[in-house]
Amino acid sequence: MSTMDNTIEQVITGSSLATEASEQMQLTLDVTKKLTQSVESIAQASKEQVDISQNLYLRSNEILKATASTGQEMESLSDLTQIMVSDAQDLVESVNVFKLETSSKKAA
Repeated sequence: MSTMDNTIEQVITGSSLATEASEQMQLTLDVTKKLTQSVESIAQASKEQVDISQNLYLRSNEILKATASTGQEMESLSDLTQIMVSDAQDLVESVNVFKLETSSKKAA
């Protein structure tokens, strides 16, 4: 009888341990699912950041090209301005050859 009671007690203890192990395994499974969801969320956020970074890189290249083009246009405008200044100086020198009579000479 004592052996039977001891066996029953061991079965109850084993059953209790099996239930506790099952609960721990379920808890581990739940935590693993949450961790997997967190990793997927991080992966999605990382992908979005990569996309944004690539977009910013492309836009910065466009800005760089536009800036270079603007610089070239500014150099062209500077060259044209220098030509206009030179032409204006030549025109002033050409006009200075002619003398206009002053009003006091006309009266005499």
